[in-house]
Amino acid sequence: MVSTNEPEALFSSGTDKNADLSGYGIVSVLHKCQSKDARKLCIYDPVYKIKQSVKKYYDIGGTYTNSESDLWFYLTAFPFSEQNYLLNLFVCHRKIGNVTIAVNLNGVTQKQILKSLRPNEHYHLKTFLLREEDLQLLGDQNLYISVSIDNQTNQLIDSEIIKKMKLQQNLSEVILKQEETDFILESVSKKKFPTHKIVVGAHSPVLRAIIESGKTSASLDLSDETMELFLEFLYKGTIRSIKERDCIQLQDVADKLKMENLFLLTQYVFETQINLDNAIKIAQLAKKYNLETLWFKVCAFIQKNPQVMATEGWKSLTDVDLAKQLCQQFVK
Repeated sequence: MVSTNEPEALFSSGTDKNADLSGYGIVSVLHKCQSKDARKLCIYDPVYKIKQSVKKYYDIGGTYTNSESDLWFYLTAFPFSEQNYLLNLFVCHRKIGNVTIAVNLNGVTQKQILKSLRPNEHYHLKTFLLREEDLQLLGDQNLYISVSIDNQTNQLIDSEIIKKMKLQQNLSEVILKQEETDFILESVSKKKFPTHKIVVGAHSPVLRAIIESGKTSASLDLSDETMELFLEFLYKGTIRSIKERDCIQLQDVADKLKMENLFLLTQYVFETQINLDNAIKIAQLAKKYNLETLWFKVCAFIQKNPQVMATEGWKSLTDVDLAKQLCQQFVK
């Protein structure tokens, strides 16, 4: 993995360390960068893309192993408020397997292990908040985001199962063909749910450590109904009709078990569920888990719907700091 130990400046010119001239380590639409060499994502014309967006997505560029494509990075950008803009960074993982990606902008680092069960899976990596003064400082320079990629992340699924996944593209069908389960998940009611170590360990480093310690069971703070949803995610990678579900328990357990993909899925659900009655509750969740995108969206909703301050959620709010932060949304 390429290391980026020192914090990167928010903006750097196109001649920074001659990186843009040589192309070494630069991921862009103009450079064919090897994954192991990747050091920076280069965004050309960033001010235009952020302020004058006429497209839904903007390509950044891809990385390769020899001539074979590994990853493709892209972004979306849009105004959040009068003086603030959001830049959302995404990646398409071209292959089946695991890859670790770390990105850094202005000292803010996001590191994820992506576990793809089929080619061309798409992932959200990070959302950055840029201010109007940041864009004025940037001017006509390119925007660089530090990146490091490790596509040698240890595989938790053996080659035979991967081969089956390529053919069937359905993890649940592959795993359920095994004759015996070998691990137990237990709900708060003490109900036991048989599972497979290979599935449980692939999703959570916390549960993987439990398995590696020799234990054959683990208790989770989930109701029986939510445990069923949890198992559906483990075996299928998603949850049917998730927008209709209460995902608070799932988000709590995703945080405790360090399940990034489930955590992102529940965050997406909350983003689609914001309304007058639950806006304060969702704001509390956003601050509790430091969910930037969710926080920006719920604040934008409250800005447009001041009647939120007349709801029971606001009247029963006891977090003084959160109340102050929410009130600030009306003076922007």
